[in-house]
Formats: sequence, structure tokens, C-alpha cells
Amino acid sequence: MRRVFAASRAAEQEPTVYHERASLQRSTSICQRTSEMTSVSTATSEPGPASDNSASLCDGNGAGGGARDHLWIWPIAVLFAALRWWPLVQGHGLVGGDLYTYFFPLKSWYADCLDRGELPLWNPLIGHGMPALGESQTAVFYPFNLVLYRWLALNTAYNASFLTHYVLAFGFASMYLRRLGLGASGTIIGAMVFVYGWFPPRSCLEWAIVTGAWMPLVLWCIESYLRHPRTRYLVLAVAALAMQLLAGHFNLAFVTLLATLIYTPLRCVGLRMDRAAARSRLARIALFVGLGFGVASVQLLPTAELKVRSQRSGTAEHGHDVSYGNIPAWYLPQVFAPWRFYPAVDQPFLRDQFGRSNTNKVEAHLYFGLLPLALSAAGLWAGRRRGLVWAWVVLGCFGLALVTGWWASLLHDVPGFGYFTGPGRYGIMPQLAVAVLAGFGLECVVAGRRGRRLRAMLGFALIAATWCDLYWATDLVQYSRPVAISPISLGDRSPLAQLLDPTDRVVSRMPNSLTVCGVAMLPVYLGIGPVEYTRAPTKLPDEFQWNRPLSDDVLAWLRTAGVTHILATEQHADWPCELVWFGYDPMVHGLMGRHPSEPLLLYRLSLSLGRAYVVADPGAAAAPGDVANLVAQAVGIEQVKVGGNRAEVVVDLSSEADVVCTDLDYPGWTVAVDGRPAVAERRGVMFRGVRVPAGRHTVVWRYFPRSLSLGICVAAGSLLLVAVLGWKWREK
Repeated sequence: MRRVFAASRAAEQEPTVYHERASLQRSTSICQRTSEMTSVSTATSEPGPASDNSASLCDGNGAGGGARDHLWIWPIAVLFAALRWWPLVQGHGLVGGDLYTYFFPLKSWYADCLDRGELPLWNPLIGHGMPALGESQTAVFYPFNLVLYRWLALNTAYNASFLTHYVLAFGFASMYLRRLGLGASGTIIGAMVFVYGWFPPRSCLEWAIVTGAWMPLVLWCIESYLRHPRTRYLVLAVAALAMQLLAGHFNLAFVTLLATLIYTPLRCVGLRMDRAAARSRLARIALFVGLGFGVASVQLLPTAELKVRSQRSGTAEHGHDVSYGNIPAWYLPQVFAPWRFYPAVDQPFLRDQFGRSNTNKVEAHLYFGLLPLALSAAGLWAGRRRGLVWAWVVLGCFGLALVTGWWASLLHDVPGFGYFTGPGRYGIMPQLAVAVLAGFGLECVVAGRRGRRLRAMLGFALIAATWCDLYWATDLVQYSRPVAISPISLGDRSPLAQLLDPTDRVVSRMPNSLTVCGVAMLPVYLGIGPVEYTRAPTKLPDEFQWNRPLSDDVLAWLRTAGVTHILATEQHADWPCELVWFGYDPMVHGLMGRHPSEPLLLYRLSLSLGRAYVVADPGAAAAPGDVANLVAQAVGIEQVKVGGNRAEVVVDLSSEADVVCTDLDYPGWTVAVDGRPAVAERRGVMFRGVRVPAGRHTVVWRYFPRSLSLGICVAAGSLLLVAVLGWKWREK
């Protein structure tokens, strides 16, 4: 093993002087000398792994660094993604978890807007509307979304994005491992442990693979720049960070930032840089990381605007618990004894323990595979004198120290730590650490065997066994499952989608779900959403219970909030509502997980004010729940149209009155009456209103937040600075 780790000694020390040797001929001679040194080198303070035949050390720009050296990775990445998610390749769908309460509702509206040629900055279907750009998980500006959801059917676009990011995650992880000098077998098993050990259980969380795929690319850029200080690596790091942030969910971007802050100085020490070179490279890396955040300002600034107006703006009084989603200490033995937990993970005794621990089986999952765990121990022992190994030991231990969430009460005011829930997600760092060490360990085991064929067979056997192990474990620990027919593809066969009008607002048991029918609905389910949806009197009253009669106060709230229908799962003869439909809806039954023999019932609520109403006395538009103010407000409304960034109301008034839109009043909305700017005022506690004179008029509200304008300016400036610095510091 010592001989194997000593093989890349020259490759790791070479980057400190690489930039002084610009000619290809001299670089080739350096690689030749490296190969000669491989046979005589002994253990040093910074030895590295060898590939199957040590060729990777001399390929391209250092260990495994040539562009051609990465070409073989991508077919394997595609193969593994197809093997793991073959039903999705066939066009099937996923159901379960947050898929139809969060991700498909957001993407459905997003796709509809793109199809109309409209950029969806505002989603009017979630509750009383919410900033789709600020919420971030819609990922309005993410390039993959702009292309896929514009040109493909919704389920096809979702599957394509899902599979593409699995391919990218495996490919980027392989590139990073190759940069460290690993050969084919070590690269494959390392990338497999990282991608197919951590992400599949989180298949019900779209953001996990979509954002996590970019983490190894950022590390590849950092490692590449430290070895060979070429500015193009920093420019690519800016692009990778911006893509990770534009993808919408910032939790793993924060983890990537933490990993970078720890990894970079440790690698400077491991590469034995002199202080001047280390300071220079650290400063430039920090600058370009900051520029990556600047490029993503079109997403970050609108989200920051929403954050201060959301349920996460203050304390846990609005339901924000940083410790939610931790890995309980009693569950950590899963890494070496999975048979004790995974087959019984859904049985009552485990569910009860998760409930007391404020987590669930997906957030609490952390498993590397039994063989990779043993190989990582071998890799750690063989490379115990090597700085690169210890850098990952530090990162892995740091992540492992965070997963239980013990620190939540101490760091709740620290940016990042005090914002993101799910301490178990820091497990991605030990996952990648074990992946790296397992790659080293496998290289040592394989290299110790004589004969190329024997080494290949041994490597293949270990990889195949690890694949089966990870597949077994991750298949047990997840909430989503593939189905032959995706519910979202049955929209044209949905009676509810045909019966309900786009201006309706529905209350249903399953939050957000009915928005795929093109109607607004309550209650809402948002990771970060307007605080009005989480506190009285603007949220759906707690007194509304499915097993109770509708009280007068609840009825008044529903009517003033513009609720027109209630979708129930059982009969309610005591409700003062009209039953307008009951039966089987193939799309809604599928997304709610109901059996066809269990009918749904749609009730119409009388006297609802709908999406817009008119009131002559502004005081009559007081607060939801004020029964005395329920007058014939709908008189004068002729037409209502609601879009992604626009709401239009046509009125014919006999006298001057307030026109109120029962959508959320939020910064960025402006109003015009007959094309002339008007003064908008908040009505009904959270609604948008404007005073309109007598006669027939068209009232148009438009949404374009200042935070987006500022974000565009910051992003443009950051891109310009990246271009200038990239040109100024380009390789001569």
C-alpha cells in the first residue's frame, strides 16, 4: 500500500512550479520523470494514489487532469443512472413524499407560464399567491428548467432533469476523484458511494440531486486551481456555484461553501505551498467564490426579500425549527449495521422513535456501504501520512459532528446554521469523505494483485457488490416510488380540472396539490413562504376541521378569503354548501394516493367573494372573519384574469368604489387603471386594492420586484468582473 500511495508524490508537488513550465514538451518530460520516480519512491508526507497502471499521473495537467481522460466517465454515469432509475427512463413517474405537495405544483405552474411565453415571477395558485422567484425552489432562472419545462411535457421534463443531474453528479464526482489521481476502479466506486449512497433515499426531494450534483464540480475547480493556478478553473467555479444557487434550494450550497472554507487551506498545507503562493491562491479563490454568489443575485436577492417577510424571519414561534431533520445518535450505527434498521424502518417502534427525535427516515439516512466503509479504513491507514487524506478526515468528522443537530440551540443566530433545517444533510460531507477514502482503499487492494486481468476482475467484483448493497439499502429508505403512469400526465382526463375555473380557490386536505388543476388552493405548504400564511387572522383558521361543522366565523373567513369550493374525502351533509360533484378523478386520486373506490366530493361555497370584489365603503373590506362586512361585494365585477406576473379585473361601477383583488399584497406589485398608474393600498388585512371612479374600467396589477432589478444589476456587474479578471489573469 505504501508503494501505491507514493506513486503520485511528484504529481502533488509539481503544481507549485507548473505555471513556470508552459511548453507541452517540458510537461511531457515531467510526467516521464514522475513515472520513473514511481518505482523508487518511498513513503513521504504527501504521497498519492496510483491508477491501475500509474498512467493517470502523467495524463494531461496532472493526476487524471486531461480533458480526454474524463471522456470514459460519462457513458458509465449514464449507465448507472439508467440502471438505478430505469422506470423513469421508460417514461414512468414518481409519487410520494413532497412530490405532489411541493415540487409538481410549483413546476406545473412554471411550465404553463413558459408555454405561454411568460416568465413566472409570481405564483397566484399557492394560497393567495406567493413570489415564485423569491420562494427559490421553482428555480425560475435555472438554465435546465428554462429549457426542459419549456419544450417537454411536465412529467418528461421532471424525469429528464432528475436523470440528467444524476449523470452530472456521478460525472463531476469522477472528475474530482481523477484529479486526486485515482484510477478507473477507485474512481467508479468513489463516485458510486457518493451519488448512489446519499441521493436515492432523497428522491422525494427534488432539490437534493439538482443542487448536490454541483458540489463535486466546485471541489474539482478548487483542487485544480491549487495544483495548477489557471484562472479558467476559477471561472468554472463561478459557473458551478451560480448553477447550484440558481437551482433553487440553498442548503447544499451552504454545505458546499463550508466544505470549501475548510478544504482549501488544508490543501494548501498538504501541497506544501509557500506562504506567499498560499495567500495569493486563497485570496483569488475567495474572490471568485464571492463572484459566484454575485452572479446568482437574480435569485438570491428576491429570496432575501421574501426571507424577511416569511415564517423564517424570526423565531420558532412560526414553526421554524432548525433541529428538524437530524440524525439521532441512536440511529448512527446504521453505517455499519444497516440490517438492524432498514428492513424495519417503517415499523411502529422506529416511527415512534423518529417522531420523538423530530426527524424521519429520509432526513436521518446516512449509509456508505459495508465494503466502502472497510475500504475507507484501509485507505486511511495506507495514506495516514498524506495531507489529502487528512483533509477529508477533517471534513468528514466535521460533517458527522453536525448531523445530530446538538448545536441548534447554540448556533441558531449564526447565518446559515440558524436558517436551514435538516442537520442530517451535513451528512453529505462524510459521505463524500468515505467515497474518497474508499477509492484510495480500492486502489491499494487492486494494485496489490499481479496481472491486469485479475486486478480488473477484483475491481469489478467489489464495485458490483457495492452497487447491490447500496441499491438494497436506499430502496428501503425512501418515501417515493415509481408508478407506471404518472398522475400529472392524466390532466386531460381530470373531471376536477375541467369543472373548476381558473379564478376559483379551493380548500383541500393535501396542500398545494390541486394547483395542478390550474386553480388556487389552501392550505399552503412552503419551506419559505409569506408569514401571512402561518399566523392568524390571515391563515386558514385552526377551527376549520374536516370532522366538524363549519362555524359562522370559519364560513365568514372562507368567504372573505375568496374560497369558492371545498374538496372533501367524505360527505358533510351539515355543511351549508352545495355538492356539485363526487366520484373518481384519475389525476387527483393518483396524486393523493387514494383508491378508486374512495370517491372525492366537491362542495361549492355560497356567497364567496371570489378572486375580486367591489366595495363602496373601504371600511367594509376590513379583516377576514368580520361577518358584518359580508355585503354584496361582487356587484360590478365583469371579468377577472390572473397570470404569472399580472392580474386584470374589468369592472363597471355605478359609483366610485374600491376594487379588491383577494391575492396577497406584496412588494413589487403596481397597479394601473385604464393604463394610468394608480395608488395601490392594502385591503382586507392582506389583499390588494385600488380606488376606481364610476364607469367601466380595466384595473391591471403587475409584478416586478425591485429586488430582481437590483439582482440583475449585481449579476451583470459580477459577470463583467469575472470576464475582466479572467482576461487579466489569463495564462500567458
